[in-house]
Amino acid sequence: VVDMVLLCRERSIRLAAAEQMLLIVTRATAETQHVKVMNTLLFTVINSLVSQHESQSGEYFMLISRLLSFLSSHRIVLNNIQGLLSQQIELLGRVRRDMTSDMPAAAGA
Repeated sequence: VVDMVLLCRERSIRLAAAEQMLLIVTRATAETQHVKVMNTLLFTVINSLVSQHESQSGEYFMLISRLLSFLSSHRIVLNNIQGLLSQQIELLGRVRRDMTSDMPAAAGA
């Protein structure tokens, strides 16, 4: 999952993989445990792999957001959601800082 949604260099493949994973875990079965497991899996690599592949992490965060939205709309509670969201917010802030600090250097090159 992580290889296809985050590590693949082709944006179209990452996007298709994210869409397919969302459909598989939310529609293939009525069991909500699959959505919880997928969210946990995606959050386990947020500080390692996502930090290393910031420029191609948009589809990864889109998938996390849509899975969290699914859980919320179905009133499914993740026990550790506060910690997971704190991690995500911190990483997104770091990515934003890194991207904006790189922009002036790229414009002058």
